[in-house]
Order: sequence, then structure tokens, then C-alpha cells
Amino acid sequence: ETEELLSDYRLEFNDKDTQDSISYNLNQMLQKWTANRACTAISAQVYASEYDRQTRTLRVRISVQFNYVIERIFVDINVKR
Repeated sequence: ETEELLSDYRLEFNDKDTQDSISYNLNQMLQKWTANRACTAISAQVYASEYDRQTRTLRVRISVQFNYVIERIFVDINVKR
């Protein structure tokens, strides 16, 4: 689902407005996992360094805290075109 949502942004500018839009939409989508109690917390962070902008790369980090488990899993997704 995350890859599908991000694919809609492939031809967008790699700037703060796009990153904010992706972050908002992605976090809205991810909230269904806390709503159905699959996890206690889930969030996404969208960012790009100056080098990332030059190489047309956008980074997404998703943090998940599962129920009854003291562990976080970070998944980094690099989108490059």
C-alpha cells in the first residue's frame, strides 16, 4: 500500500511541499493499523538531504510499535527514478 501511494508522487518536485503532502497522506493511511489495534503506534517520516535531491531520491522511514512487544521496526524505502 505504501509503495502504491508513493508511486503517485514519482513525477512531483522533490521539495518541502511534496514531502509534507506525502507525509500527511501516508500517515493518514497508516493510522488504520492503530485503529484496528494491529499496533500501538505507527508513523512515517519523509525527508531528503541536499544530495538526495541532486540524485532525485526521496526517503521514507516508517516506525511501527506492535502490541505487547517492546520493539520498533524501521523500514527505509528509497524512491529513485
